[in-house]
Amino acid sequence: MCVLRLLLIGCALVLCLPLQAQGNVQLELMQLHACRSVGSFLGLRGEGLQPEHLQVLRRDTEQLRASFAAIDPAQHESLQQPYARLLVSLEEGLSYGPSEDDLPWRYPEQLSRALVDLLRAADGLDGDRHDALLLSAIKLELLATQYAAQAYLGYFEATPGADGSYVSQGEQQLLAELDTSMAQLLPLMAASAADQGRRASADWRYLRMALGDFDRAGRARLGRSGRPLAPLMVGRHARGMSERLVQLAAATETR
Repeated sequence: MCVLRLLLIGCALVLCLPLQAQGNVQLELMQLHACRSVGSFLGLRGEGLQPEHLQVLRRDTEQLRASFAAIDPAQHESLQQPYARLLVSLEEGLSYGPSEDDLPWRYPEQLSRALVDLLRAADGLDGDRHDALLLSAIKLELLATQYAAQAYLGYFEATPGADGSYVSQGEQQLLAELDTSMAQLLPLMAASAADQGRRASADWRYLRMALGDFDRAGRARLGRSGRPLAPLMVGRHARGMSERLVQLAAATETR
């Protein structure tokens, strides 16, 4: 039901847009689902390969496949290789046992590189025509994924660059941009429903504090404060917030 609901939201968002903008939305939804897929895989491994986490991963990869199938066919050629490499990396990860020693030392870098390569390729096709709400959702899910990788695997391989892409930004720059965006978006959520606005504000306060404590270059599994990272809670709050942003994007475009 969750998959169907999110697919319907995506369809509603796409159908109300001009043709060129529809392609951009599908690219952004694919980037969102790519981040979510890697994040749910990390949660699956980090929480002991529990069946409920496997269900979340399968649901996220199903949405990733659906969003890739929905993008402009002319863009498939540019994205097919990094897209396929990410799916292969995720499936490979499922073949390893639950212990940290079961995971090859090269695998975390392989997985993070596969995600970054797909995001960078898709963002390059997207150009400067981002939907602000969807881009905020992508940035949030990427930060949550980096946070989970630091907590569960020890690091996330992503080299900052100067190409202007959100993928090349460090975690503090991403968080600062999200902070600015959320200051504008939270009142919109409150205007649509007061209860939603209060819950969203509470979620963002938690996420802002947790993600602000995260240091990708720091000690594995510990924040700047020295406290242990809490990837399961951060992942749940980030997922709830990004879903609100996707729904708000759909509602905004249909007006």
